[in-house]
Amino acid sequence: MTTYDEIVRDRDATYIYNEDGRLMSPAKKYRNFPLFWVNFFMNWDCTRKCPDCWATTEMRNKIGLKCNNPDMFKVNRMDDKTFNRMLTFLSDLYHTHNWGYSAYVFLGGEPLIEYDRIVKLAEYNKKNNMKNIWIALQSNFDLIDDIDFTKLNTPTLVDFNVNTLPIEEIDRRCRILKEFNFIYDIELHMTCFEENFDRIPAITEYAIKNGFRTVVYRNQFKGNDQKYKEYYKKVLHNYFDVIERLKKECYFINVRKNLFDSYFATPTNIGLFHICGRRHLNIYPDGELGGGCVRAIETRIGYNIESQLKDVLEGIKMYDFLHALKSDNTHHECKTCPVRFTCHGGCPYDKMLTYGKNTSENKNPWCEVYKEIFPRLLKLLEGKNDMCIR
Repeated sequence: MTTYDEIVRDRDATYIYNEDGRLMSPAKKYRNFPLFWVNFFMNWDCTRKCPDCWATTEMRNKIGLKCNNPDMFKVNRMDDKTFNRMLTFLSDLYHTHNWGYSAYVFLGGEPLIEYDRIVKLAEYNKKNNMKNIWIALQSNFDLIDDIDFTKLNTPTLVDFNVNTLPIEEIDRRCRILKEFNFIYDIELHMTCFEENFDRIPAITEYAIKNGFRTVVYRNQFKGNDQKYKEYYKKVLHNYFDVIERLKKECYFINVRKNLFDSYFATPTNIGLFHICGRRHLNIYPDGELGGGCVRAIETRIGYNIESQLKDVLEGIKMYDFLHALKSDNTHHECKTCPVRFTCHGGCPYDKMLTYGKNTSENKNPWCEVYKEIFPRLLKLLEGKNDMCIR
């Protein structure tokens, strides 16, 4: 079985960037991992109105008022002038600062509403010799029958939000996506809303039997809701029941493809935490820029796509979002906790949402969930190479 010491040693090796953003040893091991995540919010429109989603007008109004900036989301969709300027801005960043591997993550709103622009951006990258950039589409794919996927033809990760869709329709859309060889992986994203509590095990089984990743997200706004946490733990136990049963039935279980929460950094994971607070760049419909965290859509660094590049790169260093045990904002108990190597103190933004700030005074609000669920994840590992974590 994988030992704590082995996992802790591996965790120490995963801090692959120093404070200046330069690759540290063992850089060769992680040479294909993106140096930057550019998160695109080109519009706030969507084909659905999921509960507690930032894309809804109501939720964005609440966030704007909370930040004393009610006009923060006044621009609903990026205009053509801003989009064209954004293309040259990204090219300048890429060629001036040698980004290396980068991820372009399209969110919103529903990103496929902007599909023609996504294609144009991918073509612009190729034309301007911007290599090693892959795309992530975080979409519900409601528009899958209305667009021509052959136009994209660039390495693409699909993050398929399957909330409320019947499995038959999930399967139909996945079959369409699998036809395109440039789509190198498909994740089925399930958010733990009340409407989904009973659906998650069946969708998980479908995903494993068809070779897809699964991600079960918590409702990020429920950090103070003890009743919800108990439901969430129950859902996750049901989730692992399915995985363990299918493993006994000799289905191939690669934990890389079955990750119950992508904000839960797992043991041998190079994960998300080492770029949080340093390597996220958010671009909003009005051309304003944010950083720190892909979920923190209220962040603004005080610069836009017309600003000096050096100012932008300095502005996205938002260390309140640093997801690491070494952060000054990590609770003192976290540094000796038996699951510290997987939680790393928890997502800082969770603490901001729940307590209003990220300080060392509070532990992550989801701590009790992690401590209860993690042993089941560790049991799945059992030292086997094919059970490695994403």
